[in-house]
Amino acid sequence: MNPPDDNLIDIVPPAPPPVVEHEPAFAAAGVVVALALAVLALAWWYRGRKKRQALKRLRRLKRALHDGSLAQHELAYLLAAELRGRFGVQRLGTECVGAARQEAWAEFLEQLDALRYRPDHALEQSEAERLIADAQHWVERSR
Repeated sequence: MNPPDDNLIDIVPPAPPPVVEHEPAFAAAGVVVALALAVLALAWWYRGRKKRQALKRLRRLKRALHDGSLAQHELAYLLAAELRGRFGVQRLGTECVGAARQEAWAEFLEQLDALRYRPDHALEQSEAERLIADAQHWVERSR
């Protein structure tokens, strides 16, 4: 065994790692990027909030219809009011949807109008639930 101090003089300990000083501009840029992402996330959430609220109200209508606490005639008027509010129009018409979906929209409006304006028109429970599902579809497809 060698004595501890023999022939170790030629071994040099490693140099300490270089100290990198961060520029204040990098920190400021990081803060700006984080704020921009937060604002975009908040705008995305706020934009979808009205759609989520409308879908929640439609689910309540479906539950009320299923419970029997809502008549079909009332349902038709409440569906129309919800859709008018979602599309931001006074009267539901063809301008509410794009040209590619005009035919399906017109068919949906005919069913809704028949239920609203013809007192002798009644739907079966499954048809009324399908009308609500269609309204949910149109709300989900809206901007």
